[in-house]
Amino acid sequence: MDSGSKLAPKAKRCLTANFSAMPWYLYLAFKQLFPTGRAASFFAWISIIGVALGVAILIVFASVMNGLGDRIRSKVSETFGHAHVFTGSIIYDYEELLTTLRGHPEVIAATPYTTGMLMMQYGNRPAFPKIMGLNPWEENQVVPLEDYIIQGGLEEFDDQRVVVSMGVAQQLKVSIGDLINLYSPLMLEQLKRDEVPLPMELTVCGIFESGFNDVDNNTIIVTRRTMQELYGLEDGIHGIMLLIDDPDNVFQFARGLEQELGGNFQTLTWMEANENLLFLLQFEKTIMLFLLFVILIIAGFCISAILIVTALQKTREIGLLHAMGGRTRQLAAIFCLDGMLVSMGGCVVGTVLAFALIGSRGALIKGMLYATGQGDAFTEHYPLPITDLPVSYEAGDFALIFLFCLFIGGVAGLYPAWRAARMKPSDAIRAE
Repeated sequence: MDSGSKLAPKAKRCLTANFSAMPWYLYLAFKQLFPTGRAASFFAWISIIGVALGVAILIVFASVMNGLGDRIRSKVSETFGHAHVFTGSIIYDYEELLTTLRGHPEVIAATPYTTGMLMMQYGNRPAFPKIMGLNPWEENQVVPLEDYIIQGGLEEFDDQRVVVSMGVAQQLKVSIGDLINLYSPLMLEQLKRDEVPLPMELTVCGIFESGFNDVDNNTIIVTRRTMQELYGLEDGIHGIMLLIDDPDNVFQFARGLEQELGGNFQTLTWMEANENLLFLLQFEKTIMLFLLFVILIIAGFCISAILIVTALQKTREIGLLHAMGGRTRQLAAIFCLDGMLVSMGGCVVGTVLAFALIGSRGALIKGMLYATGQGDAFTEHYPLPITDLPVSYEAGDFALIFLFCLFIGGVAGLYPAWRAARMKPSDAIRAE
């Protein structure tokens, strides 16, 4: 056995004297980052701060995107309902169906509705909004229309009045009390019979804003009887919207309900109806996270560069460790562990920084709007309070960010570890 092998046990006992439960190469990795008498080396602070900034940006972005996504999904499900029951044609004598649905153990509320498209005119300005026929004064309402009213009210809402969305009101420049004309597709049939169709005149009694742009930009609401008259539905409806007690289980509920009802009845969940929107929300978050992960990759290159310099500075020490019996993989582990320890520290500091930024998001947004002079534009297009910018935390996002960060730290130490491991003890000890 050579002298290096004989010295190895003594060297290991010496290196682990202060921390007997820790392998000597891990102990040296700690000492390299946190020398005796100092909280951390300059190299450690620079590396940790670089990683922390990347982690903080990723957490803030993911949390804000989650919050905005949750709010959009909440508004979509509020305005659409959790599920619709329909047949693809007009449903007559729907009272029994409505009673059955309202008696279902999973159904909280059920509302009959009619829907379609028409032409709306005020003065010489036309619009082509979506129209819905609802009776908001009835019990078991799915859409909380009264919560969305921002001008006027529903106290006078009847067959001669209409509630319009903010987008339609701005497009036609109508206000409470204005008289508008509605032209339905049924009038085309009257023209074919050489009849002179007259528009239906309704008075605007309310303006609403739900927070969901697709509804707010192009929707008006009338009573169900008015809609039936416009479309010639007699006493029929187009479907029934449902609110259930477990929205996360809406797919299983909808498929089970179809089997229970049988016949020509179909169901459509709010997720299926807005599949493209939900896909775009998730796709946008995924793409942006992928791009922002580049920040951590750049931080990894910085860690690697600093570790390479450290390996060069400690060439003689590495040679001595080789001569004392240190194995190649143990010497390489020092630098890989350094990279991972820096990543772990960056994750902790970055998480604290992210929560601080999220907690002060209102003040930060106000400062940016003041500096850019865009406060009025922000208020106009984002009706919620500035401090109400939503955030939502998901354990999966934190796990992905932390694991990727640790992976980058480990990879950053591979090349310095390889350089240290391939040094010959004699050459390393003679190095200047």
